[in-house]
Amino acid sequence: MELLLYICLAAFIFYRLINSLGKGDTVDRGHTSVSANFMQTVSDNQTAFVSLDTYKEVEPENLLEIKEVVSKIKKFDPDFSVDDFVNKCETAFEMIINALYTCSEADLSDLVTKDMMSILSEKINHNMGYGIKQYHSLVAVISKRLFSMHISGSNVFSTLKIVSDQVLYTMKDDKIHSGSKSNVVTVQDTWVFTKKLNSDKRWFLSEIKKT
Repeated sequence: MELLLYICLAAFIFYRLINSLGKGDTVDRGHTSVSANFMQTVSDNQTAFVSLDTYKEVEPENLLEIKEVVSKIKKFDPDFSVDDFVNKCETAFEMIINALYTCSEADLSDLVTKDMMSILSEKINHNMGYGIKQYHSLVAVISKRLFSMHISGSNVFSTLKIVSDQVLYTMKDDKIHSGSKSNVVTVQDTWVFTKKLNSDKRWFLSEIKKT
């Protein structure tokens, strides 16, 4: 009888010990799991913050085509972001307009293709040859939209439609030749930026269309 009591007591202690260890192990694994999930969530959120595009400034009708081109760009440039690209195009637009305003060919050369540089230089020199100086003063960018993207050969071409308020006028013999310094004009531009698909990340203006 006494032996049976000891056996029951030992079994009870052994059961409690196993049960206690099991709970401790469950808690530890639970903390590890929560910690791992939290770190994964942070990592996922950081990745999403860097690479997630809203496509809010993209032409809806061409969205699928644009996404297809973007996927090909990302094979060579995983950090490429459409939203960031559109914002940088706006910055380039402002810089190029300012360079045209000051007739600074040096500033333009880092922003446009060689062919586009030749066109702009010819235009600047042509006007100056007649004693005419053209001024573009950017007041504000009203809207910008990535209209299309396509790949031709080894080059990527991105077309943006940009609406801006500008003051446009020309001077000759220190007098207003055309336009007005006080007249703000809403200008709708279609600009095309290009880059090599598999080379560096730099884009250059390759074409300007007035609409």
